Amino acid sequence: MKKQINHSTKAYLIRGAFYLLLLIAVCAIPFALARQNAIERVAGKASFKPNAIPAQARESAPTGVVCSDYVTSTSTDTIVPGDTDTGNHCDDCTTPITFPFPVSLYGSTFTSALVGANGSLQFTGGSESFLTSCPLPDVNIDEAILPYQHDLMTDAEPDCSVFTGGCGVFTSVTGTAPNRVFNIEWRATYFGRSGTANFEVRFSEDNPSCFDIIYGSTVDNGLFEESGVQQSAAGPGATTFSCNTAALTDGLKVTYCCSQPSPTPTPTATATATATATATATATATATPTPTPTPSQITLTANGYKVRGFDTVDLFWSGATSANIDIKRDGVGIATVPNTPSSYTDDTGQRGPATFIYQVCEAGGGNCSNEVTVRFGGG
Repeated sequence: MKKQINHSTKAYLIRGAFYLLLLIAVCAIPFALARQNAIERVAGKASFKPNAIPAQARESAPTGVVCSDYVTSTSTDTIVPGDTDTGNHCDDCTTPITFPFPVSLYGSTFTSALVGANGSLQFTGGSESFLTSCPLPDVNIDEAILPYQHDLMTDAEPDCSVFTGGCGVFTSVTGTAPNRVFNIEWRATYFGRSGTANFEVRFSEDNPSCFDIIYGSTVDNGLFEESGVQQSAAGPGATTFSCNTAALTDGLKVTYCCSQPSPTPTPTATATATATATATATATATATPTPTPTPSQITLTANGYKVRGFDTVDLFWSGATSANIDIKRDGVGIATVPNTPSSYTDDTGQRGPATFIYQVCEAGGGNCSNEVTVRFGGG
């Protein structure tokens, strides 16, 4: 009798263990399948994420194009007509575009941006603001180039008949890699008043430190518009070229370049000095023509900012060989300083809108740099 009880107990235990294992297997299999499906869904989202923001793809900055601010220079040029319609035909809207080559702004490289009907090229954010808020930064817009920001329209309006192809934002590419130029042309009308505005932003593949804005015919030459570039709605980088002033005339070309000197030219200047010394030691006759290219070697850049409301400008130069440097503002010498460390801060003592033209020259000689124009508040 005792043996029967033991056998029966063992049988119950074995059957119980079997059912328990079966129950665990039944529960575990769906859990494993659900976990695998979840992993696949997450992986699918991760692979799709880069395409979720098609308008503004940001990459790291290229070597030598780190920039905290821009300085401007002016010349004349004509608009290169766009031949590709971006689809921007509206009042107060933005449209994504893709660059044919990476474009640099404030130390970041972008592969796309948003064109705004109101005259903006936005690299972050997507503001549809038709307002102006200058001097820059404009608090209504994030990182952007503002060639002609105000209340414009690019849809089908009666005044658009003056443009071949009507109003809109159009792009074109000229040249071949690595020397391509990307043109973004606005053909717009004004909200609440007649007339048209034609202007263009231009990027050069072989010069990522700079970009151009070219102006065609406009009704008011920028009297009610703002123009410049800004790092964000709060700065810190912001360069105002014009602020509700009639300065954007037909045929004007404004070139914006990084105000911080690239680290690349520094070893170049050192190498030049070494080569000159070598030539002098090798032969006296060879050393005589060496100074010939010197006048073209001094390169000047500038960075304008405010200190307690006063207009202040940092100057940086490279390529000078003399011990001292003459600093000129608007053609008048304001200081003579040592060539090293090749920089000077001009406390202008002025407030508000102003324009200054700077040049540096080797003291006592005729070797001078390029001229650099610095504008404050649309001055």
